[in-house]
Amino acid sequence: MRHGPPLVLKRDNGSNLNQQAVEEVLARYRVIPLNSPPHYPPYNGGMECAVRELKAPLVEKILASGSTLQPQVQAWAEVLAHELNHRSRACLHGQVACRVFQDAKPALKAYTLRKRREIFEWINELTRTLVRVSAVHTQRQVATAKRLAVETWLQRNGVIAVTQNRKVLPIFPEKTAHN
Repeated sequence: MRHGPPLVLKRDNGSNLNQQAVEEVLARYRVIPLNSPPHYPPYNGGMECAVRELKAPLVEKILASGSTLQPQVQAWAEVLAHELNHRSRACLHGQVACRVFQDAKPALKAYTLRKRREIFEWINELTRTLVRVSAVHTQRQVATAKRLAVETWLQRNGVIAVTQNRKVLPIFPEKTAHN
Protein backbone atom coordinates (compact mmCIF):
# COMPACT_ATOMS: atom_id res chain seq x y z
CA MET A 1 0.00 0.00 0.00
CA ARG A 2 1.79 3.02 -1.32
CA HIS A 3 -0.03 5.56 0.84
CA GLY A 4 -0.84 3.32 3.80
CA PRO A 5 -4.09 1.56 4.56
CA PRO A 6 -7.35 3.45 4.33
CA LEU A 7 -9.27 4.03 7.53
CA VAL A 8 -12.53 2.75 6.00
CA LEU A 9 -13.27 0.42 3.09
CA LYS A 10 -16.75 1.00 1.75
CA ARG A 11 -17.96 -2.11 -0.03
CA ASP A 12 -21.03 -3.80 -1.38
CA ASN A 13 -22.17 -7.21 -0.19
CA GLY A 14 -20.49 -9.21 -2.95
CA SER A 15 -18.83 -12.45 -1.88
CA ASN A 16 -15.52 -11.30 -3.41
CA LEU A 17 -15.21 -8.57 -0.74
CA ASN A 18 -16.96 -10.36 2.13
CA GLN A 19 -14.82 -13.40 2.73
CA GLN A 20 -12.40 -14.61 5.38
CA ALA A 21 -9.21 -13.66 3.48
CA VAL A 22 -10.39 -10.05 3.01
CA GLU A 23 -11.55 -9.83 6.64
CA GLU A 24 -8.10 -10.98 7.82
CA VAL A 25 -6.30 -8.31 5.78
CA LEU A 26 -8.69 -5.61 6.99
CA ALA A 27 -8.21 -6.73 10.60
CA ARG A 28 -4.41 -6.82 10.24
CA TYR A 29 -4.31 -3.18 9.12
CA ARG A 30 -7.26 -2.09 11.27
CA VAL A 31 -9.29 -1.01 8.26
CA ILE A 32 -12.96 -0.51 9.12
CA PRO A 33 -15.30 -2.30 6.68
CA LEU A 34 -18.45 -0.36 5.82
CA ASN A 35 -20.92 -2.61 4.04
CA SER A 36 -23.80 -1.26 2.01
CA PRO A 37 -27.35 -2.03 3.07
CA PRO A 38 -28.61 -5.08 1.16
CA HIS A 39 -30.81 -4.27 -1.83
CA TYR A 40 -30.15 -0.51 -1.57
CA PRO A 41 -27.99 0.55 -4.55
CA PRO A 42 -28.20 4.31 -3.86
CA TYR A 43 -25.88 3.80 -0.86
CA ASN A 44 -23.10 3.06 -3.33
CA GLY A 45 -24.12 5.78 -5.77
CA GLY A 46 -20.72 7.46 -5.85
CA MET A 47 -18.87 4.20 -6.42
CA GLU A 48 -21.37 3.05 -9.05
CA CYS A 49 -20.96 6.37 -10.85
CA ALA A 50 -17.16 6.08 -10.74
CA VAL A 51 -17.29 2.56 -12.18
CA ARG A 52 -19.54 3.75 -15.02
CA GLU A 53 -17.27 6.74 -15.61
CA LEU A 54 -14.31 4.40 -16.09
CA LYS A 55 -16.05 1.44 -17.70
CA ALA A 56 -18.08 3.17 -20.44
CA PRO A 57 -15.15 4.86 -22.25
CA LEU A 58 -13.00 1.78 -21.76
CA VAL A 59 -15.59 -0.51 -23.36
CA GLU A 60 -15.98 2.02 -26.18
CA LYS A 61 -12.20 2.00 -26.77
CA ILE A 62 -12.08 -1.82 -26.74
CA LEU A 63 -14.95 -2.08 -29.22
CA ALA A 64 -13.44 0.57 -31.52
CA SER A 65 -10.01 -1.07 -31.59
CA GLY A 66 -11.06 -4.68 -31.50
CA SER A 67 -8.24 -5.39 -29.04
CA THR A 68 -8.90 -7.28 -25.85
CA LEU A 69 -5.28 -8.06 -25.03
CA GLN A 70 -4.88 -7.64 -21.29
CA PRO A 71 -1.75 -5.42 -21.40
CA GLN A 72 -3.37 -3.03 -23.89
CA VAL A 73 -6.64 -2.81 -21.95
CA GLN A 74 -4.74 -2.28 -18.69
CA ALA A 75 -2.73 0.56 -20.25
CA TRP A 76 -5.92 2.22 -21.51
CA ALA A 77 -7.51 1.85 -18.06
CA GLU A 78 -4.49 3.44 -16.36
CA VAL A 79 -4.47 6.40 -18.76
CA LEU A 80 -8.22 6.88 -18.34
CA ALA A 81 -7.95 6.68 -14.51
CA HIS A 82 -5.18 9.28 -14.61
CA GLU A 83 -7.33 11.59 -16.75
CA LEU A 84 -10.34 11.14 -14.47
CA ASN A 85 -8.25 11.88 -11.35
CA HIS A 86 -7.12 15.15 -12.94
CA ARG A 87 -10.56 16.37 -14.01
CA SER A 88 -12.09 19.29 -12.13
CA ARG A 89 -15.01 18.09 -9.98
CA ALA A 90 -17.97 20.15 -8.79
CA CYS A 91 -18.26 17.94 -5.68
CA LEU A 92 -14.68 18.96 -4.81
CA HIS A 93 -15.47 22.65 -5.35
CA GLY A 94 -13.68 22.69 -8.69
CA GLN A 95 -10.55 20.92 -7.49
CA VAL A 96 -9.14 17.70 -8.92
CA ALA A 97 -9.17 14.45 -6.93
CA CYS A 98 -5.42 13.95 -7.25
CA ARG A 99 -4.66 17.33 -5.61
CA VAL A 100 -7.21 16.78 -2.85
CA PHE A 101 -5.68 13.39 -2.08
CA GLN A 102 -2.11 14.71 -2.13
CA ASP A 103 -3.05 17.56 0.20
CA ALA A 104 -4.73 15.11 2.60
CA LYS A 105 -1.79 12.66 2.80
CA PRO A 106 -0.41 14.10 6.08
CA ALA A 107 -3.76 13.31 7.70
CA LEU A 108 -3.27 9.62 6.88
CA LYS A 109 -0.44 9.48 9.41
CA ALA A 110 -2.90 10.46 12.17
CA TYR A 111 -4.48 7.00 12.02
CA THR A 112 -1.78 4.99 13.75
CA LEU A 113 -2.54 1.42 14.79
CA ARG A 114 -3.17 2.71 18.33
CA LYS A 115 -5.64 5.35 17.08
CA ARG A 116 -7.31 2.77 14.83
CA ARG A 117 -7.74 0.44 17.82
CA GLU A 118 -9.39 3.28 19.75
CA ILE A 119 -11.73 3.95 16.82
CA PHE A 120 -12.59 0.24 16.54
CA GLU A 121 -13.39 0.12 20.27
CA TRP A 122 -15.60 3.23 20.05
CA ILE A 123 -17.49 1.82 17.06
CA ASN A 124 -17.89 -1.59 18.67
CA GLU A 125 -19.20 -0.04 21.91
CA LEU A 126 -21.74 2.08 20.01
CA THR A 127 -22.75 -1.00 18.00
CA ARG A 128 -23.35 -2.98 21.22
CA THR A 129 -25.40 -0.10 22.63
CA LEU A 130 -27.51 0.18 19.47
CA VAL A 131 -28.09 -3.58 19.45
CA ARG A 132 -29.14 -3.51 23.11
CA VAL A 133 -31.44 -0.46 23.04
CA SER A 134 -33.01 -1.25 19.67
CA ALA A 135 -33.90 -4.84 20.61
CA VAL A 136 -32.04 -6.16 17.58
CA HIS A 137 -32.92 -9.73 16.66
CA THR A 138 -31.55 -10.47 13.19
CA GLN A 139 -28.08 -10.51 11.67
CA ARG A 140 -29.23 -7.89 9.17
CA GLN A 141 -30.18 -5.57 12.05
CA VAL A 142 -26.77 -6.15 13.67
CA ALA A 143 -25.09 -5.20 10.38
CA THR A 144 -27.27 -2.08 10.24
CA ALA A 145 -26.28 -1.11 13.79
CA LYS A 146 -22.60 -1.55 12.88
CA ARG A 147 -22.99 0.56 9.73
CA LEU A 148 -24.75 3.30 11.72
CA ALA A 149 -21.95 3.25 14.34
CA VAL A 150 -19.26 3.60 11.65
CA GLU A 151 -21.15 6.42 9.93
CA THR A 152 -21.65 8.17 13.28
CA TRP A 153 -17.93 8.07 14.08
CA LEU A 154 -17.04 9.33 10.60
CA GLN A 155 -19.51 12.22 10.86
CA ARG A 156 -18.54 13.21 14.42
CA ASN A 157 -14.87 13.30 13.47
CA GLY A 158 -15.36 15.31 10.29
CA VAL A 159 -14.26 12.53 7.95
CA ILE A 160 -17.53 12.59 6.02
CA ALA A 161 -20.41 14.97 5.62
CA VAL A 162 -23.82 13.55 4.92
CA THR A 163 -26.02 15.30 2.39
CA GLN A 164 -29.70 14.69 1.96
CA ASN A 165 -31.10 13.76 -1.41
CA ARG A 166 -34.72 13.82 -0.27
CA LYS A 167 -34.75 10.04 0.18
CA VAL A 168 -34.84 7.96 3.33
CA LEU A 169 -32.26 5.27 3.99
CA PRO A 170 -33.84 2.36 5.88
CA ILE A 171 -31.87 1.42 8.97
CA PHE A 172 -34.27 -0.74 10.96
CA PRO A 173 -37.06 -1.06 8.39
CA GLU A 174 -39.32 -2.99 10.75
CA LYS A 175 -39.35 -0.16 13.31
CA THR A 176 -38.01 3.16 12.10
CA ALA A 177 -36.09 4.91 9.36
CA HIS A 178 -33.00 7.07 9.28
CA ASN A 179 -32.12 9.73 6.73
